[in-house]
Amino acid sequence: MAKALLRVSAWALALVNFWVFSRFTVDDAFITWRYGQNLIGHGVWNYNPTSFDPTQAYTNPIFALLSIVPALSGWNVVLFFKLVSLLALVAFIIFFLRRRPEANLSLALFFAVPAAVIHIFSGLETFLFVSLMLLLLMAIKNDEGRLAVAVSAALLITRPESILLLVLVPLFLGVRIQERNLIVNWKRLIRIALVLFSFAGLIYFLNLAIFGEALPNTFFVKAGQYFFNGSFFLWLLAFVPLIPVAMLRLWRVVGFAIAFYLPVVFSYSTSYLAMDYAGRFAFQVYAPLALLAIYVLALRENREQLAQVWKRGLVNWLSPLIAIALVIPTLNSAIADIAIYYPRLQAVHGELGRTVKQLSAEGSVHVTAMGDAGLFAYESGVPNLDIRKLGTHLGAVNGVDRELVEKYAVDFAIISDYTIADSVMRPFVLRQSMVHVCDAYISPTYVMEIWTHKTDSRLISVCNNSKKYSSDIQDFSSLKTAPWQAWQ
Repeated sequence: MAKALLRVSAWALALVNFWVFSRFTVDDAFITWRYGQNLIGHGVWNYNPTSFDPTQAYTNPIFALLSIVPALSGWNVVLFFKLVSLLALVAFIIFFLRRRPEANLSLALFFAVPAAVIHIFSGLETFLFVSLMLLLLMAIKNDEGRLAVAVSAALLITRPESILLLVLVPLFLGVRIQERNLIVNWKRLIRIALVLFSFAGLIYFLNLAIFGEALPNTFFVKAGQYFFNGSFFLWLLAFVPLIPVAMLRLWRVVGFAIAFYLPVVFSYSTSYLAMDYAGRFAFQVYAPLALLAIYVLALRENREQLAQVWKRGLVNWLSPLIAIALVIPTLNSAIADIAIYYPRLQAVHGELGRTVKQLSAEGSVHVTAMGDAGLFAYESGVPNLDIRKLGTHLGAVNGVDRELVEKYAVDFAIISDYTIADSVMRPFVLRQSMVHVCDAYISPTYVMEIWTHKTDSRLISVCNNSKKYSSDIQDFSSLKTAPWQAWQ
């Protein structure tokens, strides 16, 4: 009775998280969705609606391809991806509980952690990556070659880290250790490698043909910012869920998980991880391993085997503890800001983008400049120079300098990145005799200077309305409405 009550309470808390956090859509998602918009609206596959400076600004080709559907059909892009996320969530729960009904409580606790719901509905590929990695780990554990290859192919168009699978999947499925002897199934190893390398080769060939580079732009901007960072050792805590799996001697899947995620966490620890809201990158590592442990520990015989080493009471609570452990690094004051993030994003970035769209139709704005622009660029529909480099391959490789700004012929600038602003953008707007129209606020510390050739009352109105975000007073009134009302 007590366990049933706890299970119901956990699912109820998961529903509360759904109510609060499923309305969250991150600005970066619109960077990816802009590709579908530009393809249908302008016939180009690029961050900008032109063929100049071809740039792969996304890390999730599968979501970029899916963005064609709402662009082609005229559906609201946010609503479309919210429904995709909802369907993926329901399918995941049904799949998991049909295989492991004993994991009901632990799975409920996993979704009761705010970070889980945030990443499911953010608009990025985070939860898809986690789900596919769990499926791959299960396939490796059970030696299911065809499933492993199919999932690996899907992962290759989901996250760039999946390039490691080209070596690891053939190796772990084609090589095994039996009675201390190394046995290589060359036929299986070569067949799997050929399939995966052929698929990856097609992807990278298309990237090279379209963008001039096989890897996404983030490789040039974010990767390798440090030679070594001490945070690497903190990242190793993400491997804790593998301990009970290793104690059950499931060596193949444990070895595969370590071989894949160890280079990944090293890369994360030495990279500039922008938009790491609710521990997004830690979630990508920890969640698949935690879900694997929950899946394995749901079997009574596995718990009984562990109970021979640990106390039975501890073993019974091990799975729930693993499920909620991510709450420790992700539940902080920033979670409250995430709950009310999207209305603020729409009120400032969205309104500025829609205003620029009007100005563009009137012929007064042609090219904008704004760092890391997602919703603003999506709503404006005009070319944008990303002064933080993610949306410009030329800027990522050569830097955002005076020559690049002049090539873009920027006539509307939003200055908020002061490192670039002081050295490049501010001198440019002054040389072009642009005027400082107003300042827009999205938070007390995030101020956007609006520069263009002509003052406009519509821009000033957006700036004035944004001043309510210039203080630390947070407005949670939007949480009274149903979350699906924000799915637009």
